Amino acid sequence: MVTCIIFITALMFGNLYHFTSSEEFGSFQMAKVNMVWEKAQRNLEGKILSDVYADLLIQDKKEKDLKKRKLDGTDKDGLFEAEVRQNFLNILENYGLEHSARQEKQNLKKMGLSGKPGIDIQDMRLKKLLKEARKEGFTDSELQVLKEEMSHYQMKLNEYNSLKNDFERLDDKVDNSLEQDDVWKELSQKKKEMKQKYKEFTSGVERLQYKITDRENVAGKFEDPRVYHLWALAQKSGMSETELDNYRKELTHFENRIKKAEFIEDQLKRKEQMVRDGAAVDKDDHNQLRNHHERIVKKNDKYHTELKHKVHRKLDEL
Repeated sequence: MVTCIIFITALMFGNLYHFTSSEEFGSFQMAKVNMVWEKAQRNLEGKILSDVYADLLIQDKKEKDLKKRKLDGTDKDGLFEAEVRQNFLNILENYGLEHSARQEKQNLKKMGLSGKPGIDIQDMRLKKLLKEARKEGFTDSELQVLKEEMSHYQMKLNEYNSLKNDFERLDDKVDNSLEQDDVWKELSQKKKEMKQKYKEFTSGVERLQYKITDRENVAGKFEDPRVYHLWALAQKSGMSETELDNYRKELTHFENRIKKAEFIEDQLKRKEQMVRDGAAVDKDDHNQLRNHHERIVKKNDKYHTELKHKVHRKLDEL
């Protein structure tokens, strides 16, 4: 009951996303990501805040992974660190967090990198998707964000090709008649890494195709902030095209249930106003309406929790 009253009040005052942020958003484990999030909350609002949160949630995981790799010494060539820093810079620049972006550019320059967001798009599949996006009417700013996401997947493909070249060179040197356990182990590891990089690339192409062809949802079909917040997370969660489409349908159903709860809330408020005005109101009808409202709110809260758990399980798998 209280939740719905706050929800309706927030709608009346146009501050719904501020209300949602304290309820939906959590903190991050890496200090640098938390600092950017705090700045984003001060400078941004509405749906874009959910988009920033989704991007930073993935970045937080990458930063933790990078920290672990540095401790383990498993990023000897620095490629993963470069990727993580570049992705962080893209987020900062995409959302206009310039001050933090300047510092990240300096970090990239120290590593001998340009600090420019993205890399050249060379893969024909990505070029074709970019052409499709132009035909679909993406704005210049939307195309820029799309290009930067494409550059991330181009980097995955470049890493795959580099691993493939290393694998082929090693494979040529192997003599099956000799004991070369170390070489075989290295070949096995290279093959495993190749498979992962290529999977990341193909999943990225699939996701981009979905974004371009399902433009209605890219533009932000969902109006309720709780629903849009989950949708923003889902698009970053690594769901397949089929999983994402099914989740979108569930979110559409959830938003319809929210609208139904709002309609019943409005009816209940009118009944209560009639009581305050001294009008004759059927008590049984009034109580039945109140109980119905409480039941649907309770069911919606449960469904909301289930949808959150579903997307966070996918995020945890990344």
